[in-house]
Amino acid sequence: MPIIADTHVHLYSHFDIRLALTSLASNLHAIDADATRVGCLAEIAPGERHEHLAPFVGTWKGKVTMWMGPDQAPMVEEAVADVTWLLGGRFLQWKQTGNFGDMPFEGMAIEGYNNGDGRYESVWLDSFGTILVFFTGSCSDDGEHRNMATKFADVVAGGTVDYRTEYQWIDSDHFTYS
Repeated sequence: MPIIADTHVHLYSHFDIRLALTSLASNLHAIDADATRVGCLAEIAPGERHEHLAPFVGTWKGKVTMWMGPDQAPMVEEAVADVTWLLGGRFLQWKQTGNFGDMPFEGMAIEGYNNGDGRYESVWLDSFGTILVFFTGSCSDDGEHRNMATKFADVVAGGTVDYRTEYQWIDSDHFTYS
């Protein structure tokens, strides 16, 4: 009988130790998960680079100059852009309206800063086509100057278009987009 009692105590003790170790591991996992969660929250939260986008929020009126070919005179049209925050200050939404010649024009962009990749990203779409144009870029540390670039297929002439845009703040009420 003492052997059975020893075996029983031994099994009980082994179970008790295993339960304690499981509980300890679970607590350590919870602590690790909390640290991971805090790190993830910092990674997904809007930060300083998102603040560089804040001055664009509002309604903007401007002139758009477009060349339809190297030997053609530029078309100059007026446009309006309404810019709002999306998803808690993570992204900007641009809605642009205007005319090019006698054709009405609508365009839209969603842009933001990708904390994980450390770059600005944007997607543009408009009523002149069915293409989504994806841009990536960078911004000066003071937020005054931002460059964005992309490549996309030229569905009219064929080939690939290398396209670059620049935002440059002139003052708090004026910026250029070229």
